[in-house]
Amino acid sequence: MNPLTIQLEELRRALLLDLPYPFGRFDGELREAAVLMLLEGNPLQPDSLYVWMIRRALGDGQHQGQYAFPGGRRDPIDVDLTATVQREVHEEIGLHPGSYELVGCLPDVSTPSQYLVRPFVGVAKIPLSENTFRLQLSEVAEILRVSFSQLKAPGVRLLEQRVRNGMSLTLDAFQYGDKRIWGASAAMLANLIDRISLLDNS
Repeated sequence: MNPLTIQLEELRRALLLDLPYPFGRFDGELREAAVLMLLEGNPLQPDSLYVWMIRRALGDGQHQGQYAFPGGRRDPIDVDLTATVQREVHEEIGLHPGSYELVGCLPDVSTPSQYLVRPFVGVAKIPLSENTFRLQLSEVAEILRVSFSQLKAPGVRLLEQRVRNGMSLTLDAFQYGDKRIWGASAAMLANLIDRISLLDNS
């Protein structure tokens, strides 16, 4: 088995671990959505691993200006959520599905904006840089290469108190330089970091 196959199989194993989010699901009817957590590097070497995020454009709905993962809601034309994430990623950042391999998913996340979001985890199959992407500027203001090593540095991962479903919860957030990552995106990011850290320690 070649090294890349081993890396992908180990990452798939990490995505199957039972690591729930520290909050429940919102009540009411939720609309389906999907996002891509695009990894670059070797999941078995987190110090050289990166994930790509975006900053939502100002004026882009409830999540304007927030750091997030590319993706969006499911359209009637989408046969499944895989089709949703591939379509949305191509529309928002210009990345063709052949440029990455979908390895698996994190647990679905419900949001206060009444979405049920499926975070797909993908691994880049091509070299990436900011010039690789074509941003849909009406929706995406910036693309950001985020270092797992820096995310794990002291003082970067924080805990915030928030009220959800009438309950006071302690949730993850990240202060990545001058960039604040919070909400559902921070929950997904923390969950993925914890899974990959378990691989690193196994």
